Amino acid sequence: MKVLSGAHQKDRGTIRIDGQPVAINNPDDSKRLGIGIIYQEFSLVPALSVADNIYLDHLDQDSFLVRSKTLNRQAQALLADLGFAIEPRARVLDLSVAHQQVVEIAKALSTTLNVLILDEPTAVLQSLKQQGVTIIYISRIGWRKFPDC
Repeated sequence: MKVLSGAHQKDRGTIRIDGQPVAINNPDDSKRLGIGIIYQEFSLVPALSVADNIYLDHLDQDSFLVRSKTLNRQAQALLADLGFAIEPRARVLDLSVAHQQVVEIAKALSTTLNVLILDEPTAVLQSLKQQGVTIIYISRIGWRKFPDC
């Protein structure tokens, strides 16, 4: 996971996406290649809203104007695509752990993904396979392949 995320450098071997060798030297390379990682420990900001958390990495640092109606509408559509009716204006700290994980997955899906890696994921995976996202599942009990993934 850490090599694919760009947090660690590989010491041998070849990483291929769609059969093509790729170089991942840092997290920016990983993001550019469409690799998303969701760790067991969430990287959400509890005091912010669901929509703010989903799109936090997309905000232009020089922009002073945030269009919250647009963000809320986009977040609601993304969550609905995952099969969840989570209020985009709700604060993350008020959500159950399961819904926080859904927000974490929605955050990853707010960019174009080729590969999504989940550490101890939940049942949200089935809708992702229908979108053509490759899923790598890491479990304490070993490797598993989801049907038709």
